[in-house]
Amino acid sequence: MINNIESINLNVSFYTRKLRNYDRKGLISINARVTLNKIRSGFATGIIVHKNHWNTNRFVNCPNADILNESLFLWENRIRSVTNRLIQTNEFVSVYDVVNYSKDNLINFTIEKILNDYFNNRKNLWNKERQNAIQCMQRRILKMLSKRKIIDARELTVIKLEDCYLDRISNGSTHRVIMQDISYLRRAIDYFANKNRCYYVKVGEITISRKVKDQIHFLSNSQLKKIENLNLIRLNKSNNEITLEKFYKAQKWFLFACYTGMHFNEIKKFSSKKHVKYKNGIQYIEIFRDKTKNKTNKPCIIPLIQKAKDLLNYFDGNHINDFYSSTNIRYYTLKIGEELNLDFKLTHKIGRKTFGTLMLLRGMSVESVSKMLGHSEINTTQRFYATVLEERIFNEFEKLSI
Repeated sequence: MINNIESINLNVSFYTRKLRNYDRKGLISINARVTLNKIRSGFATGIIVHKNHWNTNRFVNCPNADILNESLFLWENRIRSVTNRLIQTNEFVSVYDVVNYSKDNLINFTIEKILNDYFNNRKNLWNKERQNAIQCMQRRILKMLSKRKIIDARELTVIKLEDCYLDRISNGSTHRVIMQDISYLRRAIDYFANKNRCYYVKVGEITISRKVKDQIHFLSNSQLKKIENLNLIRLNKSNNEITLEKFYKAQKWFLFACYTGMHFNEIKKFSSKKHVKYKNGIQYIEIFRDKTKNKTNKPCIIPLIQKAKDLLNYFDGNHINDFYSSTNIRYYTLKIGEELNLDFKLTHKIGRKTFGTLMLLRGMSVESVSKMLGHSEINTTQRFYATVLEERIFNEFEKLSI
């Protein structure tokens, strides 16, 4: 381990680079060149002057020459100080480490900027729906970190990430969603670190495992009937016709999820003219799930109950502009849930959970419900609906006559 700055060959000098408007204005940029054990790297200091005011490592013939020369002196001192600190604490030090630590104040380490840069670099790989989902994920990440007052990537550690995880678990977020967000954040920081050679900002993987099973929320038959018969005019406290219309649309979207088990994205792209089929006199929906179509390459087959058939005329394809994303409909479903005095937040996804639960409690097999929900594996259905399956065991046992 090197522990003395004199035992390595360090040289710091300054040089100029022409700017694009050099020919017109004669402006040049002052860059620092760092040579460590015959390996060279450099960076821009951010100082721009006229070519006539520079002469071999010094500013001359300009009113603030003394101040500018002082800034170069401070830059050199900073580089040497950083090098000394690094070799005291690291077994191997490269010139790139020295440069990156020295120019920290020239790099934007804010996590919001890092996430946006990563998104812009990757967005051409995603379709529009995926881009919207990623932007929603980034907002969740920033909200999660802001509660711990973490703005700069250099402040982020594994311990702080674990604290953020526990915060969100206590607020009702699921293990799977939180881990997806943290994984995306780590990938964005890795991209930033590799791009800027700031490898020290990378964050390790958190080791928290799923300790508590995700609790499944769903509506009972009586709660579902209350939503069907709910007086939405009472919820429109602003007496705004547009808001009232949104409540009616949100009610239809939510109930359709309860009757078919379709996710928000499936309902958004659903068209009764395109996705409704007939077989043996039975009317059913055939639609691919975005989430699992690449895994299974099989569509969801959803036989229609009468209440779902009654809504088919509304979902003819013209409903696509009702809500931009699941976040937009969330406001209205939450208000509906508050009116029912539910002990959990009513989101559109609970409609899907309600469908799966009611089908299981009415005696449908796990295999059939799994296919209707579009799960890629039956284990997924068994894991999410474990409590419901236990309840069905007792219901079936009571029916036995032994």
